Amino acid sequence: MNFGYIHLPREFCFLLQSNMQTSGKGFQYLKKEFWSKPSFQGVLRHACHDMGQAISFERVVNSLGWLGLRDRLAAIYLHHQQHGRFPHAPTLLDVEDLLTFEKRCSGSTVDGYSRPFLLAFYLKMGLYYFQRHYPQEKFSNNWDTPEIYEALSLTKSRVEKVDWLFLSLLHLKRSVGGDKLKAEISKSGGYSSLMSSLTKESKYEYTRALIEYGASIGDKEVFNNFEV
Repeated sequence: MNFGYIHLPREFCFLLQSNMQTSGKGFQYLKKEFWSKPSFQGVLRHACHDMGQAISFERVVNSLGWLGLRDRLAAIYLHHQQHGRFPHAPTLLDVEDLLTFEKRCSGSTVDGYSRPFLLAFYLKMGLYYFQRHYPQEKFSNNWDTPEIYEALSLTKSRVEKVDWLFLSLLHLKRSVGGDKLKAEISKSGGYSSLMSSLTKESKYEYTRALIEYGASIGDKEVFNNFEV
C-alpha cells in the first residue's frame, strides 16, 4: 500500500541519505553537530544502553561503527512507532528485514550511503503507524517483490538514490505489471516508455507517492524534478 506522508526523525533520515564514510558530509555532521544535541543524546542512551553512561563519539564508533549505530537507532525509532514509547535497549530483530532488503539492493547502490535502508525504514515506520492507529485493519508493505529486484538488476548501474529508483519501479509495476516492467527496463529508453504508457490517474498516483516519500525523508531537492 501507499503509506503517504509519515513523520520520521528528520536528522536520522539526513544521515541515511548522506555519505557516511569518515570523510563524508554525513559523518562529519554526526560528529560535529548532531551528536551533542540533547534530543539525540536521549535516543542514544537507549540505543547504547549496554555501554554504560560514558558514551563518547569515539567509543561508540570504534565499538559499533556507523552501521552498527545506525541499526540500533533504527530499532529504537521503530519500537517507538510500534508501541508509542522508547525501549530501554534496542531489539535488533526489528531491523533484520531492513538489512535483508539492503543486501538485496547492494549491487545497485553506492558505497557509504544507506538509501535502501532508508526506504525500508520509511515503509516499516508507515506500517507500524497504521497498525497502531487502525488496529482493526490489515496492512502489508508489499515491497518485497521479486520482479522489482529483477528490474533493478537490469539497470546495470549503481546509483546513489537507489531508493527513488526502487520506489519508482514499485509503482510502475503496479500500473503495467511485472513482465512489461522488466521488458521495458531492459531496453534503452525503457523508463520513458513506461512513463508515457501510464494513464493520467496512474501518473498522478505515481507522482503523489514519490512526493509523499520525499516529504517524509526531508528530501527537498527532488521536488524540483516533478512534472504534474
